[in-house]
Amino acid sequence: MPDRDQIYFQQLKKDIVQKVRQSHLQLDTDISSWKGQEIRLFQQDLEEKVSGRISEKWFYTHIKSENPQLPRIDILNLLSQYVGYTDWEDYRSRRTAVRRLFQIPSAAQKYFAGAGIFLLLVALVSLYAQLNEPTTYQFCFVNADTREAVNGAGLTVVVLSENESPYRIPADELGCVVIRWREPTIRLAVQGAYYRTDTITRILNKAQATEQIGLKTNDYAWLLRIFSQADVGDWQKRRAQLNAMLTEDAQIYQLTEGQTLGMELYNKQEFVNKMTMPLRSLKNIEILSTKFRGDQICELRFKQVTNETNQ
Repeated sequence: MPDRDQIYFQQLKKDIVQKVRQSHLQLDTDISSWKGQEIRLFQQDLEEKVSGRISEKWFYTHIKSENPQLPRIDILNLLSQYVGYTDWEDYRSRRTAVRRLFQIPSAAQKYFAGAGIFLLLVALVSLYAQLNEPTTYQFCFVNADTREAVNGAGLTVVVLSENESPYRIPADELGCVVIRWREPTIRLAVQGAYYRTDTITRILNKAQATEQIGLKTNDYAWLLRIFSQADVGDWQKRRAQLNAMLTEDAQIYQLTEGQTLGMELYNKQEFVNKMTMPLRSLKNIEILSTKFRGDQICELRFKQVTNETNQ
């Protein structure tokens, strides 16, 4: 047989592999490595598809070895039908047509090869640019218990990066921030007077660019605000509650606003007295920041407001 027929037979082996792997993806793409169970799977598929049979001995003779003799024409016809052709002659003729279709003169081959490489480079550069383009993400913060949106006033997000200095982004009135980011993960430190400071790490998903994040409330900050607005009832009980909230050496700062920014320092006892005396001087305070030592406040910053703002 001519050498060209051997070329077609080698191609037929590859087509057989593709056909069998449609049903048995686990089979190796190198048909010459098949043995035992792999060969039996091929025999079974051949019988199911075209009602044909080959022996394991035939497989070893013509598939696993480089036999210079082609198989019998009836076997070639059977295998050609298995991969979707009428017979061996149909397989050869259609394969020949494909080969001729791609037989381009050498000068044209060089031109098209050069153009193809150029287009490939352009595509790769474009893909690289797209992959490295930062994505816009929106993070909206909600109360971890009620799942209601937090008021963004006073809520600040600090973006932490290993390669850059941290930078702050104030939340909008809906408690959301928008960040353009290209890394697969992001670390955020969320700070707010009425919510516990928390450091959050997120694995980002470009297909889900908006995410809700729950914040735990700073219960002591809320209670101090409520105490400042409410009439003192059981003042002994109120003093006990305030004593439990604050460390003995707590540093408490009242900021005053005017032409110049002022500050007044209280110790724990002074602050408790002013918050519980019948004619207390501290009314309707707004918490600016708190620091904790264990479960108690060790540092508190606040200001007194004349018009109540919702927090």
